[in-house]
Amino acid sequence: MRPLQHAGNGDPAPAMIVCDGDLVSLIACAAAKERALASAPERATPALPVVWAAITPGATSRARAHAIEAQASALGLEVVVPPGDAPNLTASASERATREIIDAAYTALSRACGSLVLTDRAADGDAVDLAGVAATLDRATLVSRLVSLDPDRDQRGFEIDAPYIDLSDRQVAELALDLGVPVSLCWWWHAELRDGKPDTTAALFKREHERWTSVLAQCGWRQAVA
Repeated sequence: MRPLQHAGNGDPAPAMIVCDGDLVSLIACAAAKERALASAPERATPALPVVWAAITPGATSRARAHAIEAQASALGLEVVVPPGDAPNLTASASERATREIIDAAYTALSRACGSLVLTDRAADGDAVDLAGVAATLDRATLVSRLVSLDPDRDQRGFEIDAPYIDLSDRQVAELALDLGVPVSLCWWWHAELRDGKPDTTAALFKREHERWTSVLAQCGWRQAVA
């Protein structure tokens, strides 16, 4: 990840993390907190990261909302819930992603955050979607330029970063073990919170649970330890 931007008084500015309750979000929050603690001047109060709750309505939304709150609580971080306006589900995934980044970026600026950290991944297993990587990075660059045009904001630096966009599943798992994050706080651990018909939604939780616990185990993780 890139270093945090700094406020005018020399203190590190907090980061805002876009969190959806998945493993990458948990890693991003833990890494941002660790970095904030390490960069704080001696005896100063660290500028802890802020969590932006990114939840799309669907079969996993309740479990994701629970996971976001649980992850933030475990790390002692504040959660910012977007306005209650329902997302336009008829819009394309690209449009929804762009709108979400714009909303999150303006909220981050209003809270004097120095960066917005996206937790998107354009990878499945070891296969990386290069077009997806490019689209996410382009969107982040364009939105950061857009919000920089706001005449009411201060002149402090602001960036939108996607440091996990091209990581493989194994690289994500290795990061999780390095940081010692509590894997059981991910949304797919809580199938009892699923919405919709059990026979159609249980498979979503089971697939993701098996996917991640399998690759984590290959990297040395043991469920009993978690």
